[in-house]
Amino acid sequence: MSNKKVLFVSSNIASSKNGGWVCSRRNLDTLKQIFGSNNVEVFVLQPFILKKGFYNSLKAIIGAVIRTVFIRINGATFKIERYILEKVLSNNISTVFVDSSINGTLIKRLHRRTNVKIVAFFHNCEFQFNLYNIRNGAWYLLPRLYSCYFNEKLTIKHSDKIITLNKRDEDLISKLYSKKGNIFNIPISIEDTYEVDSRFSSQVEASSKLNILFVGSNFFPNRVGILWFINNVMPYVEANLSVVGREMNKIAINETENIKVFSSVDSLESFYREAHVVIAPIFDGGGMKVKIAEAMMYGKQIIATTESLQGYERNKFIHECNTTQEFIDTLNNLEFETFIPEVRELFLNNYSFVATKSEFDKIFK
Repeated sequence: MSNKKVLFVSSNIASSKNGGWVCSRRNLDTLKQIFGSNNVEVFVLQPFILKKGFYNSLKAIIGAVIRTVFIRINGATFKIERYILEKVLSNNISTVFVDSSINGTLIKRLHRRTNVKIVAFFHNCEFQFNLYNIRNGAWYLLPRLYSCYFNEKLTIKHSDKIITLNKRDEDLISKLYSKKGNIFNIPISIEDTYEVDSRFSSQVEASSKLNILFVGSNFFPNRVGILWFINNVMPYVEANLSVVGREMNKIAINETENIKVFSSVDSLESFYREAHVVIAPIFDGGGMKVKIAEAMMYGKQIIATTESLQGYERNKFIHECNTTQEFIDTLNNLEFETFIPEVRELFLNNYSFVATKSEFDKIFK
């Protein structure tokens, strides 16, 4: 495949290092491995940015509204779509990998004007995700809702192959958009960066209290989940809780001797090493939760909701809990272990970068 050129189109790689960014970088790095770095070109779609100054901000908002009316979202404009089309036609591009489900107008134009293979990646079902946010008070997303629906419909119709993260998302988009066939499930994966140190683990296991870790940024499902856990579960367990994530200090968490919030950290490794268990009390969302794979990489026991575990295989050290009592009972009966080899093995076999590359190979044969 070294003589084939690929264009990778994405907005996530221009954003902060959140879960979407991690997944997009995985996709890009995998394409570079398959086709060769010199044969992969990148086009970054710039998402909406509120500019400085009243008139600049007003101009940006009006422009975003107009683009939304014409179902151009996620950094797309008529001008950008035309530029990408010309780039494909003039650079001998054989495959376009669109790292989003909501650039359907671009995909439609490429499908009708070129002979390139188009592969689209669904990080989740954006229509469903926006609908969830609107139901929870984000009414400003209403104009975006119909744009998400029509872009995803166009993506489904005009792409040669679709990649989703799990079977739940595949079933959802198949039902919404009447799509059958050419959908492939490739779970989230991350680079293995952990060096196992059993000497450190034995020291932490001697702790008199269970060390619980929650990792996640100040994002609506994370806020709802961790506040629910603190209010409903923590009073009934003898444990220390560390909440680690960008801007998590801005939410209403009352820090105590047993509950600490860390909003700006250079590395998560020390927090993972010290934790006996990682929790993920997330009740709504889509796609897959990157932090579950990260916890598995560190060989951690995990207690998580059905939503948090979407797309993940389980073993006896990965506990699915959805109610207050289920969380309490599981935590109160948990062993003080900081490293579970079986969990790390599950990560290496299914959710490491190496594990998913072979699945991408099948798509680009």
